[in-house]
Amino acid sequence: ADGRFALRGFGAERYTRLVFSGETVTWTVLDVVTRPVEPGGDGQLGGGGRQLFGSGFEWVLQPTRPITGIVRDAQTGQPLADVTVASQILAGTMMMNDSVRTRTDADGRFRLVGMPKGAGNELLVMPNDEQPYFMQEVEVPDSAGIGPVEVEVKLTRGLWITGRVTNKVTGEPVYGRLHYLPFLDNANAVVIYCDGGGGHL
Repeated sequence: ADGRFALRGFGAERYTRLVFSGETVTWTVLDVVTRPVEPGGDGQLGGGGRQLFGSGFEWVLQPTRPITGIVRDAQTGQPLADVTVASQILAGTMMMNDSVRTRTDADGRFRLVGMPKGAGNELLVMPNDEQPYFMQEVEVPDSAGIGPVEVEVKLTRGLWITGRVTNKVTGEPVYGRLHYLPFLDNANAVVIYCDGGGGHL
């Protein structure tokens, strides 16, 4: 109730990474060493811009801004269930981070908590292995306030391509990895689909 916690069993002079998440706070990672802050320290150890905190530190977690919405088939408007909606870029950073995740329900709706308030949030919407849709990156609008942001995502249906990879000599099946790249003139690969703020394939 006081926001305090204790973790034991790491051993002396160890380094660990703590992850903080919750319904009302931004997903946060802190690097910590298992010893107190040195006298005169400000809670940070080390150099080179790297923040290492000592035991007994205090940290103020920023509030999250919930992202809600629905994922639909771009052509039919049918809601899509069991689609993963994940963070791609967190506001205030330029690094990709997919640690904040949720899935759409039976009605295609989702609620994602853990991303910060601010401009620059980006989602990655990923169908499951049984859904023939393209993944989509979606920019999240930064409207005033900290209430939920509503986003509508329309996924473009692709084509199933099936086959079998075999050894040319023996005909036995072998492991293989396939990749595809769409042509630049493929309209489905460049069209903007997100009503909430923009997105691209």
